[in-house]
Amino acid sequence: MTVSSALVALVLLALAAAVSLLFAMVAELNARIPLGGDRTAASLPSRLEEAKLGASPTDWPSMLSPVAQNEGDATLLVLSPSCSACESVGSQLSSKLEDGALPPNWAVVVPCSNETVGRDFIARHGLDRLSAYVDLGGEWIGSSFGIQTSPSALRLRDGTLESAVVFNTISTLETLRSGMREDHLDEIQQERESRV
Repeated sequence: MTVSSALVALVLLALAAAVSLLFAMVAELNARIPLGGDRTAASLPSRLEEAKLGASPTDWPSMLSPVAQNEGDATLLVLSPSCSACESVGSQLSSKLEDGALPPNWAVVVPCSNETVGRDFIARHGLDRLSAYVDLGGEWIGSSFGIQTSPSALRLRDGTLESAVVFNTISTLETLRSGMREDHLDEIQQERESRV
């Protein structure tokens, strides 16, 4: 095998991997946006099947100690700077913080590959008014709760993961906050499927 044929084989392999990744991304978008452009169904939260329900990390980042030490309910948002929906949610969250309209015990985890990018995201949206943690590579959120999707919201009770959803708007989460339990998510999923 010559060097040029090895190079061509390597390029074709890289191209095949890129196409596979593209198809996976299109499939994810398709799962989030219903046919017919029904935006109401698109704004409904979806259960995160990857979440490790019942997980209770023993090693919490110091920035998230208020959540770890909270007795009762807490909401942990996962927002990535590379996600356009997360930028929108970050802006909505900023408005809620300015209005003082955000329920207590909310925190943010920002998974990203660069600390500066994560800090910029937090500063841009004023999320430093909450407990906010830059999670390099998403290592902590992934290993602790199995979360690899954003924007997502984790509902914790006494530091233990009770439910996790992917969502598009803060108002949806506020509506669900008191009922973000598995049985309620089943009803939402059934409603979504009936609209498609």
